[in-house]
Amino acid sequence: MATSRPQKPPSQEEVQAAVEKVLDLVIASLHKARTYPVSDGTYVGEEGRRYKYCYHFQGEETPALNDGIEVQICANALDEDGIAAQLVGVDGETMTLVVSRRLDVQLLASAQVIVDRARLYRKLKEAFLRAGVPAELDRKLLGELPCDDLIAAGEESLELLPTNFSPDGDQRQAMLRALASEVTMVLGPPGTGKTSVLAAIAYLHALYHEYRVLILSHTNVAIDNAIERLVDLLHDAGRDWYVEQQRVIRFGIARLPVFASEAYQHVAMEQVVESYLMQTQQEEERLQERCQVLRERIREHRQTHDQRQRKKRSMMRDLENQIQQVSVELNQQNTREAAACAEIDQRLAPLCPPLEAADVRFIEAQLRLREAEADVAAAAQQHQEQQTAYGRVQKLLEIFRARPVLSRLFRRVVSGESEHSYLALLHERDRVVETCWRQLIACQHEQKRASVAVYQAQREHGRLRFRVDALEAQREQITEQYQTLRAPLLTRLLQVKQQREAQTTSAANLRSQLQKWEQELQLTQEMLAKMDEAREAEKRRAIRKILENAQVVGATLTTLYLNPLLLEQEWDVIIIDEGSMAPVPAVLVAARRAIRHLIIIGDPLQLAPVCSWKEPLIKHWLGLDIFAHGGYSLEEARTGAHHSALLSYQGRMSKRICDLIRHSVYQGALKDRLPDRPLCAFGPDPEHPVVLLDTTGAKNCKTERPKAKSRLNVYHAAVVTHQAQQVLACMEESGNEAIGVITPYTLQRDLLKERFAQAGILSACRIGTIHAFQGMEFDVVILDLVDTPSYSIAPFLCGGWGSEAMRMVNVAVTRARHKLYIVAHVERILRTPDASMLQQLVRDAGRQHRVRVRRHFVDFNVTRLL
Repeated sequence: MATSRPQKPPSQEEVQAAVEKVLDLVIASLHKARTYPVSDGTYVGEEGRRYKYCYHFQGEETPALNDGIEVQICANALDEDGIAAQLVGVDGETMTLVVSRRLDVQLLASAQVIVDRARLYRKLKEAFLRAGVPAELDRKLLGELPCDDLIAAGEESLELLPTNFSPDGDQRQAMLRALASEVTMVLGPPGTGKTSVLAAIAYLHALYHEYRVLILSHTNVAIDNAIERLVDLLHDAGRDWYVEQQRVIRFGIARLPVFASEAYQHVAMEQVVESYLMQTQQEEERLQERCQVLRERIREHRQTHDQRQRKKRSMMRDLENQIQQVSVELNQQNTREAAACAEIDQRLAPLCPPLEAADVRFIEAQLRLREAEADVAAAAQQHQEQQTAYGRVQKLLEIFRARPVLSRLFRRVVSGESEHSYLALLHERDRVVETCWRQLIACQHEQKRASVAVYQAQREHGRLRFRVDALEAQREQITEQYQTLRAPLLTRLLQVKQQREAQTTSAANLRSQLQKWEQELQLTQEMLAKMDEAREAEKRRAIRKILENAQVVGATLTTLYLNPLLLEQEWDVIIIDEGSMAPVPAVLVAARRAIRHLIIIGDPLQLAPVCSWKEPLIKHWLGLDIFAHGGYSLEEARTGAHHSALLSYQGRMSKRICDLIRHSVYQGALKDRLPDRPLCAFGPDPEHPVVLLDTTGAKNCKTERPKAKSRLNVYHAAVVTHQAQQVLACMEESGNEAIGVITPYTLQRDLLKERFAQAGILSACRIGTIHAFQGMEFDVVILDLVDTPSYSIAPFLCGGWGSEAMRMVNVAVTRARHKLYIVAHVERILRTPDASMLQQLVRDAGRQHRVRVRRHFVDFNVTRLL
């Protein structure tokens, strides 16, 4: 039958104009990319040549980011060579990313994640403005057009479900309605089996009608849970062939580890794509192995190099010390040698000028002696010559006298010879001889004086030379002595320098080898990059082929409007899970792609879409969920009005835990599927599923606000840590994340993680804010409300029914299956208005079991944790 809205809904043109304006305002406000500092990155695993890493946020608040968006990771905000990554999800203060190559140690230690949120909203706008299919289910969803709202399909369609799946009446009605109605709104409080109903609806549409089904959600975890439940249904129905033929595909990066297992090799898109690309797999694996070998060699040699460098630095310091020590000793030797030689030179200095003067005098004396000897020789020769001449004249006189008188007369007449002439000549010669003799005697005297002068000069010179030679010999002896002393030092210095050179050469050889391997690694990576380009093209073709072959596909809403391939596919049925958290523009994008059926599953009383903008128009379209925009309520769903169905029976929580929200939130619409089932007891206080730990009156219990937007309570952190230790001690088996610890404030979350890590129980507990827990469930939950009389309670926790506080309280309480501990300063919370959801929660919990912490926990454990 056809139904219509009780109020006039907006027209398509009004919705189009309003959403387009909102997206333009948001895009204008996000003109700059947002940078988030992260640290302590850890490698999670590899899936089909894509590497998953987990980082911790360093900022004050956890950002609200959509699963599946594209981001960049880089060393700093100014780095232009960022690495493209895909956000798998944000969990408390951690984010999980997937990249196409391994990250180095520096990026793991500290990095910046850059999110271009403006691009995200531009893509959303492009998808929103894209023409939809003729069915116009978006207009029918908002009530502008009437909807073919058949009450239900035939019961025979449910016979295809496996026999071990036994839906209750509400679930059967919701499934039958989803098979028949164009638009179906399935409203289900926590624990009512919404995921099971979703999987069954997808199962029936795909197998009964052979429709193509697209399952969407705001988060990866919700999609993973839905696909996992669908695969379980197919397995239970004996239709494993359906999975093996790749008819069910999880598109995008899965959050749950199970999708990396062999059991999901035909479901997880990454694994399916890898099976299509086996032809190039061997060569890529060979290159990958070579890269791995090179990386290992480089890593090992870097370690060796680092070790050698450390040893070298130590040895070089030792060698430098030795060189310095030897140099100092050499300098000392040289100084002592120089001092000794200087002393000798000082003694030589006054001797050198006299020695030089003595040398000059000795040479001059020798010259004079030689001149005197020459003069003596010349005078002796002249004397001898004159003596000879005198003898000839005397002989001639004797001959003349021996002649007869006549002969003498004759000669006198003829030649003038006479005895008188001969006597005169003899006398003349005798005078000349006498003169020569006197000259000879004078020269001999001069020669003797020159000889004496030479002797004296020689003696003085010899005396001075002896002293100088003795001093120079002493200096040479000192030099030789110090050379002998320096020889071992110089030898040692040479050896030390040779050792230093050998160390430098060894390090250079190692660096050269490292450079060689790094170059080979770079070339191999370049080859891989080229192969990756070809592989990416082939991968796109494979993805298209896989999608066209698939009957059921699961993806996030963000992936839908970011991926043109998903948008251009034809989908008979679109199912949206966690509808309350999905932004309305994204829901409308999905609704416009549905040809036959649109099913939205969710709880209008759980968390709404996160919207940080304060402008009323933006908050209206991005902060309100599709249930508010379409006018869908639990009252209408209870009566089946406006193509809606209500799942009213929950089977997750203990009856007493459900009592906390049964009336205050759901106004009696939520019932227990098995109200009389036995309790699963968890200690301490095992007989009470709900325990209120009242910190009123505790001496050290106070709230602090080191940051304006958040707060913490050290005493509460100690109580929660102590309580978690007691719970874990009572558990027979406590695996990872056995307990959920929830708090409204990020500072308290961080403090709790610190205290749990100190206590060694962090891995056994999942700690986070309320927004991080929607869609999760735990056997035991500890809810820390933090606030005390120190400050007023935060506005988002103060409201009554229909407020954000109601949604927060609802999600926080309903995460617990069997045990809920509430740590609260009851006196402070009871001061809130009577309609406050916190006051109602505390009153209802206190009626079940209340423990005053100031009396019950006064022991060493809390004091130690404080």
